[in-house]
Amino acid sequence: MLVSPYWLISTYLILTIAELFLSPIGISFVSRVAPPKYKGMVQDGWFTATALGNYLLSVIGSLWLKVPLWALWLILVGCALLSATFIFSVMKRLERTTAT
Repeated sequence: MLVSPYWLISTYLILTIAELFLSPIGISFVSRVAPPKYKGMVQDGWFTATALGNYLLSVIGSLWLKVPLWALWLILVGCALLSATFIFSVMKRLERTTAT
């Protein structure tokens, strides 16, 4: 299937812009909730989590031709549901931490 290269360029452009907006907000948030003694280490954790997420995405991408497309989407939906469950499970604790 032939696709215009502009799809690839526009996808990377949108993802890069999203990363540029999200990263400063995330760094600011983890700096605010981290104890002063561990701010640098927590910021490093933010970048490590970003790198790990990109690596895991490449692992899922390597399954493109090995797994049926419906199963690949099922894996992605499962990962999204797991991450949403984790985020909502720590939401109250993060709100208490940032309220002060």
